[in-house]
Amino acid sequence: MPRTTAVQTDFATARRLLAATAGATAVVLALPAPAPAQTPPPTPAQTPPAAQPAVQKPVAAPAQAGPVQAPPAVDPKVMDALNKMSAFLRDQKVFELTARTTNDVVLDDDTVVKFDGVNTYKAKRPDALFVDVDTDRKRREYFYDGKTFTIYAPRQKYYAQVAAPGTIKELLDKLQDDLGIDMPLDDLFYWGTPDSDFNQLTSAQYIGYARVDGHDTDQFAFSQPGADWQLWIDRGDQPLPRKLVIIHTDQDERPQYEARLDWRLRPNFTADAFTFSPPADAKPIQVVSLRALQQEGTAP
Repeated sequence: MPRTTAVQTDFATARRLLAATAGATAVVLALPAPAPAQTPPPTPAQTPPAAQPAVQKPVAAPAQAGPVQAPPAVDPKVMDALNKMSAFLRDQKVFELTARTTNDVVLDDDTVVKFDGVNTYKAKRPDALFVDVDTDRKRREYFYDGKTFTIYAPRQKYYAQVAAPGTIKELLDKLQDDLGIDMPLDDLFYWGTPDSDFNQLTSAQYIGYARVDGHDTDQFAFSQPGADWQLWIDRGDQPLPRKLVIIHTDQDERPQYEARLDWRLRPNFTADAFTFSPPADAKPIQVVSLRALQQEGTAP
């Protein structure tokens, strides 16, 4: 599943096939004998021949149904499609992505509220990444140039920086493990790798064709402990993920996250696209405050 996108930022319906056979028995009723013919006297009445009983046609015995094999909970063909998409994503060395998101947040009184947002990603594997997160709640920019990671709050004019490892994937691991920061949609960099959690899937099924934002896609549904999620994948020779929905089943409120994805492959980025240059009025803060700066809050 999507490791991401937790609700601060993750379908399954088990199919059942019923087989039944029914036999039908045709019943043919005997015809009643016709009434005696009336003839004028003095000719004596003539007795008509007795009616012959109808012959009942034999009825074939109903066919015996064989045992019905239920489809596997994790459909191998669905996993093939998921792995094909993952392999295609890993092959994209340079890309730009715009994600239109809707995120459920559960308040302290269990009220569920929704926040919309637009996230922009610029990636150049293996060591350059820029993410712009612009939601109803906050605005954040993330810069990674292969050496330094920067998080910047444009409305507050604060930024913090830490030394970064040499690849995007190593950076994502460090942010999550050391700083408690989940980058939105970081699954894009984990799908199909040994660090993905495909092995936790308890259900994977094909739902059918779907038209998403002008693209022909196939819809798939997945379940795993704690989450149900759906994925829409483009048909054709560029199997890009087009839409993602995550339902967190480990919470009573079942909050959801949805992202609709618009891709641009092999764009040209300038050298400074991934390097942070602080504005004159921006103020640096200590790295210990990075976690607080990342959190959703009342401040913009």
